[in-house]
Amino acid sequence: MTTANRPLGLRARLDAIFDEPRSLRALGLLRIFVGPIVLLHLVPFLEDMAAGHYYADGFYSPWFAWFPEVPKNLYFALLVATLPAALLLTAGLFTRFAKVYCWGFVTWNYFLCQTHFHNNRTFLLVVLTTLLLTPCGNVLSLDAWRARRRGAPLPEVAPLWAMYLLRFEALAVYLGSGGSKLFEPDWRAGIVTWDRVLRYRHLLEESIAPTWFVELLSEQSFHAAFAKIAIATEIFIALGLAFRRTRYTAAFVAFWFHVVIGVALAVQVFSYLAVAALLIWATPTVRDRTLAIDERTPQGKRLARRIRRLDWLARFELVPDEGPPRLTERDGSAASAGSTADGSATSAGSAADETVHVGGAAVARAYLRLPLLFPFVAPFALPGLRRLVVARLDRRWRS
Repeated sequence: MTTANRPLGLRARLDAIFDEPRSLRALGLLRIFVGPIVLLHLVPFLEDMAAGHYYADGFYSPWFAWFPEVPKNLYFALLVATLPAALLLTAGLFTRFAKVYCWGFVTWNYFLCQTHFHNNRTFLLVVLTTLLLTPCGNVLSLDAWRARRRGAPLPEVAPLWAMYLLRFEALAVYLGSGGSKLFEPDWRAGIVTWDRVLRYRHLLEESIAPTWFVELLSEQSFHAAFAKIAIATEIFIALGLAFRRTRYTAAFVAFWFHVVIGVALAVQVFSYLAVAALLIWATPTVRDRTLAIDERTPQGKRLARRIRRLDWLARFELVPDEGPPRLTERDGSAASAGSTADGSATSAGSAADETVHVGGAAVARAYLRLPLLFPFVAPFALPGLRRLVVARLDRRWRS
């Protein structure tokens, strides 16, 4: 084994994770989504403000006796000021100020009263802290655009130790949630979820959910099975996200898991935040795959336009070429001979390491790496479905 191919030791791997500059793209995209989530999280407080209510008007219990408080009018002013700060955070304009203010107000408001505690708000604090500790405004932001206009572009890479800590926190949330429910009899029996649906049924009836779906969610027998599935799902997500080989599957399951509980249960902003936080599991590199497309054809032009619009994580380097699309994976390898069942070509030297996907296989794998399409096309990566999808896409490119 050569020195270049020798596996890194634990210390070297940790140094690479915590010290090596990596792409900020995923955190920039997460920042864009977190702004509206902060606004949504503030809705109950804004409603109280509109009614003239203040947390200290009645009984309240601060977390710490020494914690600073302000008069009602000043509290309302600080609350309202969070609205433009959250919008600035999403736009990436004056990002340092915006993320400091959002983090500061959300954290301060959280600790003003113990009744402000909710698990979803705790996770929001963790995510905002991650954004606070990283230069997430250097990419996908108006700040970055202004810096380029001035001829001094902002660095788009940085050490991502805070993001890796957020990964650990996300795993702890799933594993802690699923593990604690596993040992709670009422949770295993479905009583907890059934009670929650009954208490918030009026919200379901006002939503777009069909009547049969509302009735199904109101049945105790449904929750007896659903609770066990939910517990197993949370534990699977935690274990699946931890390993690269199962990460795509776990991310797909996590997306639809949060969609279901977001509709069926009153989890406030947690589902939105958890889905957005799936971005941190993307490998923090950009343009690590080359997609060759013949844009002289109508099909090639449409495909290139779709990739440019939906490649939010900048996965692909588009290059001109003749013939069907060709996707070269992140190791930079290319094929010279041979063909696999799903349309991939392999070189004679090392089939495992040198693979390029051609035609329908290239298109299918490209779609799998587009964040907006991933939740809908991920099942097509299963072996049986993959052959059917690739064959159909191949016929399109031949026609």
